[in-house]
Amino acid sequence: MEMAGAGLEFIADHYPSLMELIRRLIEQERLELISSTYAPNLWIGFPKRDLIKSVKINRRCLERLGLKPSRMFFAQEAFFGPGIRVLDDYFDVALCKDDHLAHFLSPDQIAPIYRHGKMRVLVASNHLVGELTRAMSPPEARDRLCAFHRHTLSQDSNATYVANACAGDTSWFWYHCGSGHHFSVPVTPGNWDRFFFDTEWLNMNAGVLNSYLDQGFRFASISELADVVKHFDAPPLPMVPEGSWNSGKSDRRFRVDGPLR
Repeated sequence: MEMAGAGLEFIADHYPSLMELIRRLIEQERLELISSTYAPNLWIGFPKRDLIKSVKINRRCLERLGLKPSRMFFAQEAFFGPGIRVLDDYFDVALCKDDHLAHFLSPDQIAPIYRHGKMRVLVASNHLVGELTRAMSPPEARDRLCAFHRHTLSQDSNATYVANACAGDTSWFWYHCGSGHHFSVPVTPGNWDRFFFDTEWLNMNAGVLNSYLDQGFRFASISELADVVKHFDAPPLPMVPEGSWNSGKSDRRFRVDGPLR
């Protein structure tokens, strides 16, 4: 779970029982908290000093709340770019959504892990909508609905074979990397008249997750994957523009189809 420090403070002040639940789940190793910055700011648009100050303020915030800081960086709206290199002293691993790289690279160019300075960059993938359509729709509908994520859902997915290569018989499968509201409501925040907790939608998602447990899968933290691949011979991070997971959706002029030089 990723949340900025300001959001965690709000929960502690207004929903203390929820904060106690978060602490308990962390202690039971059922939840991994990733909290990188104090506010959900668009860090790529501000100076280095602002980003580092936000990280430092957030570390103090986490200490006040009795929460341990993560060595993993993941920003709100999946904002990502080469600028993360300035955080070498604060984080060992950064997460990058595959959709961001897919705006600028063809699917066969996307690696599951990169190196960038002293950091490792893990490429996260998939969306729960993809899994719902896989479980509940005919293949034709699934392909239409999941076209954008098809390369990460296929058997040839880069995100799958890196785990196989590094962990023997263990396969790593990304279930969802995106906004948490997708688990409890089927629409986006822009749909003000419908953006409310939906019990049926939540139960449907829980049913799909439980089906994975029945198949022998085990839920694991991203830190576990980071430990598995930390010595992997990762390629250097390509030069991609800084942006969010929505970068390039309306303009494909940035796509690079040939080898990067």
